Amino acid sequence: MKIRIADNELRFRIGAQDLLLLKEKKELVTACTISGAHAFYCMLNIERDLKQPLLKISEYRLQLYLPHVITSQWLASEENITLYKNFSLPNSPTILTVEKDLPCKH
Repeated sequence: MKIRIADNELRFRIGAQDLLLLKEKKELVTACTISGAHAFYCMLNIERDLKQPLLKISEYRLQLYLPHVITSQWLASEENITLYKNFSLPNSPTILTVEKDLPCKH
């Protein structure tokens, strides 16, 4: 999983292996060790009761919760690359993009 932060945009690009993990386990976790004892975690979770994405941030953790129905359809599709494009998160200035990071088919 690649995460890009630019101004108020938060962009998640999910590679083929991570897509399989997300589909199977309903969550995806990546960590970046910042100093000897501290790691910053980024997590994607699929939640049944959500109707739209939810972003939570704590001291060393960024968690993005995705709605089960739309995310499951997106994971099953070979045509749909983008799940969210420039989605405005509720009560936040953050713009969210979630997309598949797949190799070109030429």
